Amino acid sequence: FIYIRRTESLEFLTHPDNITVLRGTEVEFSCVGVDSDFLSFIVNGTAASDQSVIDEGFIQIGIENIDSTTTRRRNLTVTALTQYNNTEIQCLAIEFGNLEPISDVSDTGVLLVQGLLSSVVDVSHYFVDSSSLNISWNPPFTLPG
Repeated sequence: FIYIRRTESLEFLTHPDNITVLRGTEVEFSCVGVDSDFLSFIVNGTAASDQSVIDEGFIQIGIENIDSTTTRRRNLTVTALTQYNNTEIQCLAIEFGNLEPISDVSDTGVLLVQGLLSSVVDVSHYFVDSSSLNISWNPPFTLPG
C-alpha cells in the first residue's frame, strides 16, 4: 500500500520518460527529486520494492545524492520483454517532515516494447528499362513513438 499526500514542496527535475525499445534491450528509467529524503519507483501501480515486481526483473539502483542539499537521483532497470509492453513507471518522492511524511508521485513514463518484426508485405516490382528495376513494399508494423 502506498500512501500519497500531495504537496507543493517536493519537485521532480527528471520524470521517467516514455521509452520505445526492441525486445531484449536493457532499459533504464531515471528520476531526480528536489527536497526529497527518499525516492522509489512504482511499476504499474505497485511499489518497485515489492517482491512481485523484483521477481519480474525490475531492479532499483541505490539513491544518489546530486548535491549537498536534498536533491537525489534513483534509477530503475529492466530487460524489455514483450509482456512489459505498456508498463507504466512512476517515481515516488518522500520527505520526512517534522510531524508526518509528505510524498508526491511523478508523471508517468511508459515502456513500449517492439517485438520481432514480421516480414514485409505487398512486395511488387516492375522493370523501368533494361537496367533499372523498381521495387516497392509495405514495411512491417512497428509500435508508435
